[in-house]
Order: sequence, then structure tokens, then C-alpha cells
Amino acid sequence: MKNIGLIVLTGLLMVVGFLKIQEIYTLKENVLYHQIHLKLAEDVAQDQYEMMTRSKAIETVKTIFLEGLDIDLGDPSLEMHINLYKDAQNKNRYRWSMHWNNKELTQIYTCNVDCNTGKIVYLYKGTDMNSAQKESYFNRLDEQQVREILEPFAIANNIAMEEYVLDQMWRADYQSTDSRYQLFCFRNQTSSKESFIVEIDAQTLCLNEYTYKERTEM
Repeated sequence: MKNIGLIVLTGLLMVVGFLKIQEIYTLKENVLYHQIHLKLAEDVAQDQYEMMTRSKAIETVKTIFLEGLDIDLGDPSLEMHINLYKDAQNKNRYRWSMHWNNKELTQIYTCNVDCNTGKIVYLYKGTDMNSAQKESYFNRLDEQQVREILEPFAIANNIAMEEYVLDQMWRADYQSTDSRYQLFCFRNQTSSKESFIVEIDAQTLCLNEYTYKERTEM
């Protein structure tokens, strides 16, 4: 009798343990997880979700910031925060959301990575809002200037810029000519579903923000 009771108890413990593991590995939408949960999920991410692991995502983003923007996210003065969440547009896809900032908040960097494709879908480089604006009027950057500014980032992020054309109509609708922060939209001429929008600082001639777009409908 004791043996039967022990077997039943053991079975219950195994079921509870299995459900607990499933709870850890099934990461819910818009939930901030403890680092140990993310690490446990990482151990099975490739097999269970077929997605980019946490460590690989961090490595990828750090490389793109360093090679594409000349920013070292390994700076000890920066704090890192990371979260895994479901894509609002597609519940079967996950994204790593990463954020770095210093104590003074003069350096703020954000990057979101599609876990399924490994693509950078959003990047933001915060600027020091206390810095003085040297000019009050900025000429509109031309396409060649924008392409030259984007070249290091495009190479680091594996973007074939020769496949993209500047959307002139989008630019005319969204941007005035005297703004310091200027927006540009590039569309992939070989794949009509893909495009990206960038914000360029006309004073520093640097990329501030990048947003990747992929339409689900033609």
C-alpha cells in the first residue's frame, strides 16, 4: 500500500514539475520576466520556439551599434534591461526588446529584434536634449547624403541598400524642410512588402531612429 501511495505522490510531483517548466518556457505577452526565467527559456529556445536566443540577440545588437553607429553598449556606465514579448501583429512571433541607459539619461539606446528572423525591427539612439542647437534652420538632406549616413548601419545590419528606393511621395507628406530631425522612407523595389523609415539628425548627420516595416498584405 505504501508503495502505491509513493508511486502516486511521485507521479503528482512530476506533473506539477512539468507544468512549472511549461509556465517558465511559455513566455506570456507584455510580461517582464526575471533574468533566471529568460535564461531557462534560452536553453530551449532554439528547439521549442525556433527563435533567436537572448544571448545571440544581445550579441547581434551590440555588434550593430558598435559597427553601424560607433556606440559601445558594453560601456560599464550603461545599464541593460531586456524583455521578451509577443508581436502585437502576429501572436506566433516573439521579439526581444532591449534598452540601455546611463544614470544621467543622457545616453538612451533601444532595440527590438524579431526572434524568428533575427531582423532588427526597431532601433532608437536617444540624444542629449540639453545640448544646444547650433542652427535654427536646416536644409533638407538629399538622398545621396542620407545613403552615405546610413551606409555603416546598413552594412552592419545586412541591408542591401541597392535594393531600396527613396519614397519621394512619403517624404513630401511627412517632413518640413527646416526640421533638424528629418524622416525618410525607403521601399524595397524587389520585395514590395518591405520598407523602413529612418530619422536623421541634420545637425550631427547621424542616424537617430530606424523602423522596419513588413506588410502582411499586398
